[in-house]
Amino acid sequence: MTNAQPLTPTSIFKSPELEKQYMEAYQAVLDLWNIPHTALDISTHFGSTHLNAAGPQGAPTMLLLPGFGANSTMWFPNIAALSSQFRVYAIDTNGQPGKSIPLQPLTPSNNSEWIAELMDGLGITKAHLVGISLGGWLALRFAIHRPDRVSRVVLLDPAASFEGMSFAFLRHSFLPFMVHPTRSGLVKYFRWMTGGYHVNEKWGELMLLGILNTRPQPPIRATAFSDKELQQVQTPCMLLIGGRSVIYDPQRVYRRARKLIPGIQAEVIPDASHALNAEAADLVNSRILKFCQT
Repeated sequence: MTNAQPLTPTSIFKSPELEKQYMEAYQAVLDLWNIPHTALDISTHFGSTHLNAAGPQGAPTMLLLPGFGANSTMWFPNIAALSSQFRVYAIDTNGQPGKSIPLQPLTPSNNSEWIAELMDGLGITKAHLVGISLGGWLALRFAIHRPDRVSRVVLLDPAASFEGMSFAFLRHSFLPFMVHPTRSGLVKYFRWMTGGYHVNEKWGELMLLGILNTRPQPPIRATAFSDKELQQVQTPCMLLIGGRSVIYDPQRVYRRARKLIPGIQAEVIPDASHALNAEAADLVNSRILKFCQT
């Protein structure tokens, strides 16, 4: 009988050359922050998690959780405003393109353990959580299961949380993500996702390389939370939804959230798509600051 070999963190990139190309693009987007920031790596049971931190030491703490295929750099439209009032830790989610190195996959049932370990590694007892898309789902699940560690939670067009992903989203995602990712197919897909909104070119390139240069990873299959789960959310919660979001019906999500989460502050931003943190950056920043400073 042989002893089981210990797990070791493994790069998700297809080759060292493709990883180098991606990291150059990563730095180009991180340079858009244009404020002082510090890189950190926290060891967890799920691997090494990379974070980019900004804002005054000793200020209230805020964690930023990115969407699927994204990472900490995506907050360039928001980081200056948020870090003016908070000590902000922007996260590269393990298993997603970025500088984190996974050891074992995050799943629908273990991701809250990962966030708790990150907070422990940072010496944080409690924090505000802000998440977009998949990051919103992760933040809400953490607020449900670990309310003792969440001051307030902000959900920006969160994936699946209140309603399953639309058939149109699944249909448009199947070929470019799961079957045959190509540059042209992904460009078309992202234009559909943002309703034609012209994203920052450096950010758009990073998103493309994140899919083209990495090996497929086990997905965190986000599903809608039950009525019972949503009704037990006691953490103060704000929900901002893109009125042109294509991942679900914005009005149905708004109504279910208002019905089930006690005291939630919910708003549909009419002219924004799923990329609302960039499209409506000034509004989103002001809403987050007001909500989390209350």
